[in-house]
Amino acid sequence: MLRLTCPTGVALIALLRYVDDYLLMTTDLREAQRFVELMHSDFGHTHGLSINATKTVTSFPIEINGATVRNSCDTERFPWCGLLIDQKTLDVMSNFTVYSGVGMLSRNHAVHLAYNSSVVFC
Repeated sequence: MLRLTCPTGVALIALLRYVDDYLLMTTDLREAQRFVELMHSDFGHTHGLSINATKTVTSFPIEINGATVRNSCDTERFPWCGLLIDQKTLDVMSNFTVYSGVGMLSRNHAVHLAYNSSVVFC
């Protein structure tokens, strides 16, 4: 099991990219908000990024250009690239509902990062 620790007051930040999908995990809500705003600004277009606002999902409420971004505040699991990430335990499991239209299978992958209730996703 991987445990992430840092000095008090220092945010943990991890940015993952899989093909054209990004996942930012951080313990700093302001950094997550800044990242979403930056990706949807001219910065993204200037650097060759095409961000689809209708596909953006966060684990916190936020508006971009007056439009509310879809969020997973009311769910326990955050969807990303066919996976579901438990927002409390950070357990990762397959999300077969996007492919088969049936209820989620509950078989977990053997991936456990750490417990951190203050991690936000976007």
